[in-house]
Amino acid sequence: MISAPNLYAQVVIDITRAGVGPTPDAACRDDLAVPDCQHLDGMQAITVAPGAQVALFMEWRNAGSADFQEVQATDQDNNQVFPPVMQTLFPGETAFRNVFFNAPALVTLTAIDFSGAQDIDQYRFFITVDQSLPVELAGFQAQLTDKGQVDLSWQTLRETNNDHFVVERSKDGRTFSEVGVVAGPRESRTEQAYTFRDQRPLPGQNFYRLRQVDQDGTTTFSRVIPIEVNKGLTLYPNPTKDQLSLAGFTGGRVDIYDSRGRRLLGKNLPKDGALDVTELAPGRYLLRTDAGSRWWVKR
Repeated sequence: MISAPNLYAQVVIDITRAGVGPTPDAACRDDLAVPDCQHLDGMQAITVAPGAQVALFMEWRNAGSADFQEVQATDQDNNQVFPPVMQTLFPGETAFRNVFFNAPALVTLTAIDFSGAQDIDQYRFFITVDQSLPVELAGFQAQLTDKGQVDLSWQTLRETNNDHFVVERSKDGRTFSEVGVVAGPRESRTEQAYTFRDQRPLPGQNFYRLRQVDQDGTTTFSRVIPIEVNKGLTLYPNPTKDQLSLAGFTGGRVDIYDSRGRRLLGKNLPKDGALDVTELAPGRYLLRTDAGSRWWVKR
C-alpha cells in the first residue's frame, strides 16, 4: 500500500429532493461540533500517512426532479468549503470541486432550486493516520518533454512487500486506464527512484496516478497530478495508419509533404480537424499549416 504527502480521494454525492440520500454507511459520530444525523447522507473513511494532506474530488449529481440554481458547501463551523457553485444543474447532470480537509470534517451541501426551496445533505469525512503503510511515497512529478511526451518520476523512502507500480492516465481526472507497469524491489529501507515515459499522452489535459500493488494483490492509489500536453499544434496518433488528428489547430489550409519536399496532399480543415491518410505509403511526412509544421509517421 502507498502512503503519500498528498492523497487523492473521490466522493460522489447525490443531491436529491427533501433530504433523501444514500443510506449512511456508519453510525453517527458525536465527536464533531453540533452533530446532526437528520440529514446525514454518507460517510467516508480515509487512511493516510503521518503529516499527509487529503484532497477530495467531490462530485455531486442532481438525482431529483427540480432544477438547481446554486450549490453551497460549509464545514462544521459554518465556513465555506468552496465558493457557491452558481451554474444551473438540471436533473441527471453533475458538477464537481477539488477541496482539502483535515480530520475530522463535516460537509453540509445545500442545493437551492429556482423556486427557492432547499435540499440539505451532510457528509462526514474521518481521516485516520496509519504508521504501518509499507510503501512511503516521497514525491510524484510529471514533466513535458520537447517532443510532447510526458516523463513521470517518483521516489519512495521505504518499501515492504512492494510488487510493482501501475501508471494510470485519465482525460478527465475520474476515469483512468493503464499505460505502463514498473517493477518494485519488494523490500527496501533506502530511498528508491522510479521513472516512466508516456510516449503518447492524450492531447490537452492529462491526469496521472500510481496504483501500487503489494505481493498479496492489495492496491493503493497515489495522488493525481495534472499536466497540459497541448503546446500549439499536436498530431495524434503518431505514428498512424489511417487518420491523423490535429489538436490545437485553429482551422484553415493543411498540406502534406514527403521527405523530398513534394506536396502529396492538401485540404482545408475545420478547427481540431482530421486528415484521411489511408492512401499514403508508409514513411515520414511533414504536415504544414499557417500556424506551424510538424513531422509525423505513416505506418
